[in-house]
Amino acid sequence: MCLPPQVTYRGAKAAPQQTFTMPAKPQPPRSAAGLVLYHIQDFIITNLHWAWLIGLFGSLFVYGPFSWAFFLNVLFTLLPAMFVPGSEHRRLHKFQRPIMSEFLRDTRVVSHAPPSSYTSGRRCVFAIAPHGALPIAFWPLTFVAHDVFRNTCMFVASHVMFIPFYKLLLAARGGALSATKQSMKAVMKAGKVNAMLYPGGLHEMFLCQPRAREICVSRRHKGFVKVAIEHGYDLVPVLSFSSNDDYDNFFQSSQRFTYEYFRVPFAPPFYSNRWYWPSTNKVPTRAAIGERIPTTPSSSVDELHAAFYNELQRLFDLHKVEWGYEERVLRFVD
Repeated sequence: MCLPPQVTYRGAKAAPQQTFTMPAKPQPPRSAAGLVLYHIQDFIITNLHWAWLIGLFGSLFVYGPFSWAFFLNVLFTLLPAMFVPGSEHRRLHKFQRPIMSEFLRDTRVVSHAPPSSYTSGRRCVFAIAPHGALPIAFWPLTFVAHDVFRNTCMFVASHVMFIPFYKLLLAARGGALSATKQSMKAVMKAGKVNAMLYPGGLHEMFLCQPRAREICVSRRHKGFVKVAIEHGYDLVPVLSFSSNDDYDNFFQSSQRFTYEYFRVPFAPPFYSNRWYWPSTNKVPTRAAIGERIPTTPSSSVDELHAAFYNELQRLFDLHKVEWGYEERVLRFVD
């Protein structure tokens, strides 16, 4: 794949004296029921974005608009997407952790500051990179590092909120809103919660090459830096080592081509493992949470933007050997 020129940042800070690894407690023993549930969840999460359309229009054309099949599809798909409200406040239900147990088992998160430091004092923007084909890493990440993200609102792409079951899952979880300028500014102006987002967006999504030597990170966008400065939020880089390996994207070339020319990815959204089965590659989730990058009203957007990628490179260099990424490199792309 032909990529734009690489930009490599230098001069990252020295390693901190202490890191904090999560989860601190060992996971319970595996069970047959847990493994079955894990594979079912994996399949559902991977295919929700297109399967609901097949169910909706299939019931409409096969059984008719006045059938129970079509009514139930509307009741459990369209109506939640239209009327279930999002919320900036996250809820951790007791039933969620057992359901997530297999996802959490292979998740390791390291923070480079005490977890409590992210939830006290000034608010911050957790900016995660890379995006990956589907950004599912945030789900186990926020469970395992709950003490870090307990008071955080995740801003997701606007079109995700029109996918009914995703909307329902995010509404049940709480702490998730559409990534529009209006919603982001409203939440950050109130200053009650931290923010979380993937700054690379679709551009970074189409750079994703699973198992490739280069882990590509887009540096095209600066809006997340500007909004952080405007509302007095610090920046916290989060490097998700495993995101690019979660899925293979069979139609990525077509999606990238149409996005570059029409700004909309016209191609089937089929995500699969390396053997073309519609589920994840089941790679262990590994993520490192960096140190705060302070902002002030007079901060330079370009300088903070560069500091953000400095910290991502530092996190990669610190943990690549420990997590088996020593043969890979982090590549920043314009």
